[in-house]
Amino acid sequence: MSSDPMTGGASDGATTPGATTRARGAFTGDPALTASPSTRNPTPAAVLAEPVVLTCGSSFEGRTVVVTGAGSGVGRTAALAFALQGAKVLVADADPVGAHATVRGIAAVDAYAAAVVGDLADTAVVDDVVATTLCAFGGLDVLVHGAEPTVPLTRAVLPHMLTAGGGSIVFAGGGPGVAHLVASLQVAYRERGIRAHAVGLPAAAGPQTRAAAILRLAATTVAVAAADRTVP
Repeated sequence: MSSDPMTGGASDGATTPGATTRARGAFTGDPALTASPSTRNPTPAAVLAEPVVLTCGSSFEGRTVVVTGAGSGVGRTAALAFALQGAKVLVADADPVGAHATVRGIAAVDAYAAAVVGDLADTAVVDDVVATTLCAFGGLDVLVHGAEPTVPLTRAVLPHMLTAGGGSIVFAGGGPGVAHLVASLQVAYRERGIRAHAVGLPAAAGPQTRAAAILRLAATTVAVAAADRTVP
């Protein structure tokens, strides 16, 4: 049996007032950030001017995706793209303005989202991300790392993915450290249904290009996991 590169588990934590959730037509949290049909942000159509095209059967309908660094850049673009594919999205970012703007953008496509604001180096924030995702959406299928640090949240989501029979962890960036972590996760968890990937693109690649790569990698994993679960 392979050694576990992510020794340790997620601790139980309750959500804090910093966590805000949004379901279609209802938004809880700061009233100033309330999204309604009359105030929906038209940004997603502009952000995703070049639609992310996935293969047949790769829709994320009914899946839950956590995206870190989702308040701007590639994280926001990926979060919106997942929402357009039917996913329920947990937006995690240290910037409250950016995080809530992304939630409103997801609301604009009539999808479900929740936001947790804070530093992912803080164990309490990591626990909030996991607890809010499970409480609001009932599961956790895909984790997209659009921001550092990556290890604490990866460690926290693994038990839930293992219980569910699989999942996908995608790193938006690269580098030797990420490559080592991806390889270690693959060795330890591939046979248990968890796939880890890093987006291998040049540094000059833009947010839309990276978001498209993220969705394709996650879609491959979701398709494989679904097929595995249907095997008698």
